[in-house]
Amino acid sequence: MWRLPSVVKRERNTVTAAAKKLVNSQFRWNQHGHRSLSAIGSSSPDVAVQLDYYMSLQFAGVACALVNDTYKSKGINTLQFLPTCPVGEEAARVRSFQNANPSTLATLGSVEQNIFTPTLYDDPSLNVTAVASMFRRSPLCIASMGPLKNGDVIGAHQDTVELLQRIFPNQKVVASPRGTKNTDLLDGTYDGIQAYTTTEVPALHHLMESRGMDPNAVTFQVLEDVVDASSGHSAPQLGYSQM
Repeated sequence: MWRLPSVVKRERNTVTAAAKKLVNSQFRWNQHGHRSLSAIGSSSPDVAVQLDYYMSLQFAGVACALVNDTYKSKGINTLQFLPTCPVGEEAARVRSFQNANPSTLATLGSVEQNIFTPTLYDDPSLNVTAVASMFRRSPLCIASMGPLKNGDVIGAHQDTVELLQRIFPNQKVVASPRGTKNTDLLDGTYDGIQAYTTTEVPALHHLMESRGMDPNAVTFQVLEDVVDASSGHSAPQLGYSQM
């Protein structure tokens, strides 16, 4: 897992190229009055994609396919990326776009599995289906500047607070900004932060090095390895799903 520097650099370059390709595409207003982004201008694309986060390393596969014109080679001539949406609205955005554009072959989206299932349960009319998994094993972890103690505060993404509170019952889990999570940890705003082992932990290491700090000072607990010895509960099997 930690043979990352060259891999991360290569994937970062690919994602950057994908982001530039998206930015250089034309913005337009769709029939709902929302500004959307189309890789190739079309009133009704072959395929629409709703990401639940901005273009980053977790979407490296999407980025590679976009940069290398893989979609075109598979017959997808028009591809539209919809605006990043608030947590919990992913399924509704997918359904809304498909309903408004019935000639679109498919509208796909990514969403955290702990958001997808209860959302669909509460509103079956969304009529969306989970079709793939990004990882069999979750890359989520808690990064901290030492072992967590009872009462410590963990900063988490809004859509993961409830899940993390169940996994860490002796700590307080609060919603925190994604954009400042690493600096919040290093500045002591939080005792721990939610992070991805695949991307954000290496980024945290680089930030620490730039501050003259020892990157080995940060510790992290992979969520699927956390066992609550006091209750006897086994480690959670989270996976990492995409619908």
